[in-house]
Amino acid sequence: MTKRKKNYGRRVVQIAVLGSDKDVCTSQAYKIAYEVGKEIADEGFVLITGGGGGVMEAASKGAKAASGLTIGILFGSKKESANKYCDVIIPSGIGFARDSINANSADAVILVGGGVGTLSEATYAYFSEIPIIAMVKSGGTARKYANKFLDKRRKERIIPAKSAKEALKIIKEKIKYSEKKYKYLTVHID
Repeated sequence: MTKRKKNYGRRVVQIAVLGSDKDVCTSQAYKIAYEVGKEIADEGFVLITGGGGGVMEAASKGAKAASGLTIGILFGSKKESANKYCDVIIPSGIGFARDSINANSADAVILVGGGVGTLSEATYAYFSEIPIIAMVKSGGTARKYANKFLDKRRKERIIPAKSAKEALKIIKEKIKYSEKKYKYLTVHID
């Protein structure tokens, strides 16, 4: 029987990885997403993606390699469309409107490659003042918008990172991570 440790008043950090789908994902973006997913899990944080292929699959695969928990919030209504590395599958059935859910479910987001869909998700994070980290070596939307603001309101600068470790370090600083506020995802088996 599995018993979970009770950590009332604290919650797990949730990080969304947003980026290129399988049709346009480069091998470099895939590799970077894998490392980002692994680093998220190594920190004990939960990974959120759109649940599909490309960057979403790579990040989920990396998180699973480090025994992390992965959540896929799907574009459509069929659970079968999720990549095989998703633990929790949420078939939204609301199309691109799910971009808001992906971004707003996260304490921070990491952009890996990407195009207009990634930019849409980043825009929701921007308006909600959720920290956005761009993996500059991954190309696409991440490279194009790194170190920039999305508009003249200058709500939240998109912060560039060159490695997964650097991205997570920045996130922990931005969300003022402390074990008193957040907890590591732990499962205790008796």
